[in-house]
Amino acid sequence: MSSDITSVVNPPHPGISKSRTPEPPEVIRAWLAGAHGTTGQVRLEWSMQRLAVLPLRIGLGAVRMPGGIVHAAVGTGEPRAVAAAVRDQLNGPVIQDVRTALGPTYWALVPYRADARWDGGTDTPLLGPGTYLGVPDLGITAPPGAYWVVQPYGRDHLCELPDVAAFIQRGRDATEVPA
Repeated sequence: MSSDITSVVNPPHPGISKSRTPEPPEVIRAWLAGAHGTTGQVRLEWSMQRLAVLPLRIGLGAVRMPGGIVHAAVGTGEPRAVAAAVRDQLNGPVIQDVRTALGPTYWALVPYRADARWDGGTDTPLLGPGTYLGVPDLGITAPPGAYWVVQPYGRDHLCELPDVAAFIQRGRDATEVPA
């Protein structure tokens, strides 16, 4: 029996209009780098390593999703199909890294609030303040290493927690063995 995580309690995130014109990459980089106390350090890490380690905070969190759940929700692990499905179903930025101890792993960037309730289970935690996340530079859209499956198109463009919960539940339901 799968755990039901569609009972996420979180007020809607104001975010930005889906019809809004994408912002320039430098504006988005500045927004992401703003999570770090030293934005110059973030830009240096992006230029030298393609990846910067950013602290998650109120307003910017992430839900870790194992590749098996994501691929089950989509019905395939084929990268283009996964990217299209994630873009359409989560409506926000998603990072993947195939080189983790847990195997292929995805992170949906979400609005984090101190009062957020998340019943996603230990395999799909909501990560927030006190957690650091490797965030690739915006130009990194393919392996090796961490890369953007779906890039943010503006400041505060994030996945909504109810969308992420429903997506994870679809993956769990697709992997559930009938009794």
